[in-house]
Amino acid sequence: MAQTKSKAKTKKTATPRKPGTKRSRSWRCSSCDMSVSFEAGKAPKKPDGWSKRGSKWLCLRCRREEVMDKAGQGPEGWASRRHALIEFELLRDREATEMEIAKRASCSTAVVRKVRAALREAGKLPESTASRS
Repeated sequence: MAQTKSKAKTKKTATPRKPGTKRSRSWRCSSCDMSVSFEAGKAPKKPDGWSKRGSKWLCLRCRREEVMDKAGQGPEGWASRRHALIEFELLRDREATEMEIAKRASCSTAVVRKVRAALREAGKLPESTASRS
């Protein structure tokens, strides 16, 4: 029995921390397996653009891909996927300028402007959000 107790004690291999010290923090995307880590004391509540669904984390790239996949191929092809991405970005980052959204979606600011106007008309986006190029 003495051996069993000593084995149980040796399984704990974690290095003891000083009281009051913070641990580094890391996240792993459940879809693409990408990981991101932050230094102790500098970790945000969650990485920018990441989302938690149940117990799984999704990175921004996988969230964008998911939105575009849901838009489907359709008769419009890439245009419907791009439109879905622009909507996603406008709703995700309401203060982003049209130029910033256009860069993320690889399109012109005129297209972003039209999608922003449609979201405002539908009541999904408040009037106070950024719209400058």
